[in-house]
Amino acid sequence: MADRFGFGRFGAVRGRVRAAVAACAQRRAILAAQDDPAALRTCSFVSLLRTNQAVIAENIEAALAAGDADLASSFVELARKENISLGEELSATG
Repeated sequence: MADRFGFGRFGAVRGRVRAAVAACAQRRAILAAQDDPAALRTCSFVSLLRTNQAVIAENIEAALAAGDADLASSFVELARKENISLGEELSATG
């Protein structure tokens, strides 16, 4: 019944809107940081993580495999701060 009214497409539209809002926020952050090399580097790093979220998960897993729980926790903290989703297993690391 929900599909009859088009509610099934709502989730897809909401996902696209979230992505567009995140992209605009990232562009604003880059413009604001253009005169601050450290801030610009941070913006670029966060942009990389957003476009390839597997990178952060791989680094968390590598840190855990190397026995570096502090580094793994730092990656989890960064993901939470930047609203990058992680699986439940990795989120429990931090």
